[in-house]
Amino acid sequence: KAYFRFNIDKEDPRAKQRLGSIIKYRNYCEMEAAWMAVYYYIITEILVPRGIDVVPLYFSDLRTNPDLYIKKFSAQLGLAVTQDIVDAVRKETSPEHMKVVQELIVNKTMDKTLFQGIADHGKNTRKVRNAQVKGYETELNPSALKRCRQAASFFLPASLKRKWNF
Repeated sequence: KAYFRFNIDKEDPRAKQRLGSIIKYRNYCEMEAAWMAVYYYIITEILVPRGIDVVPLYFSDLRTNPDLYIKKFSAQLGLAVTQDIVDAVRKETSPEHMKVVQELIVNKTMDKTLFQGIADHGKNTRKVRNAQVKGYETELNPSALKRCRQAASFFLPASLKRKWNF
C-alpha cells in the first residue's frame, strides 16, 4: 500500500499563504470551510486518480459506530485485529475515558505528554469535554453558528454538504 501524508505547511510553507491570497474569506468559519474544501479537492481530484489509496475516516463515524471505525482504520494500516483488540481500543479511546484522562491532566496528576492532543487548558479541553457529533451546534452562539453554516454551504463540495446536511 502507498501511504501519503500531506501537510501543506511543511511541504511548502508559502503554499498556504499563496492559496490564502486566492481564497478570500472574512472569518474563521469561512477559512476552515475553504481549507476543508481545498484538502478534499487534493484528496479526491489529485491523490485518488494517481492511485493513492485514501480511506476517509470521519469523527461522526467514530462516535456512531466505533467498532466499524476501528476495524476500518486497522485494515487501512494493514493490521489484523480481533474483537478483543477492538474492544480494548474502543475502551481506551472513548470520549468517556478521555474525559477522565483530561481531568487527571487538568489536575496535574497525569503527564499530558502521554496523550498527544490533550491540553490542561484552552479550547481542546472543551472539545474533549463535549466529544459530540455536531457539538459545535451547542458550543457556538447562534450568530457564529449561522456564519459557519453559511460558510459550509458556500465552500464545501456537494458530497460533503450531503454528508453533513448543509
